[in-house]
Amino acid sequence: MSTSSDGFIKIWETLNSNGDVITSGKIKAQFSQKIPGSDEPEYLVPTSASWIHSRINQIAAGYANLSSLVLFDEENVRES
Repeated sequence: MSTSSDGFIKIWETLNSNGDVITSGKIKAQFSQKIPGSDEPEYLVPTSASWIHSRINQIAAGYANLSSLVLFDEENVRES
């Protein structure tokens, strides 16, 4: 998983179909959070992201200029 200044949290494919580790994975899923109240396709910048250990399909993300966490459901690739 990675966060970047383009506004996206990305989940990377790290294993091939044989279960071997690959060094240049492809993006499996990506998440973003629009700037609240903006009609433009502008996104907040994620500053951190972590799997929620008690809910293995969910990710908690922190954003610059946002005072609360955002939860995403990794399995359905949507905000939860």
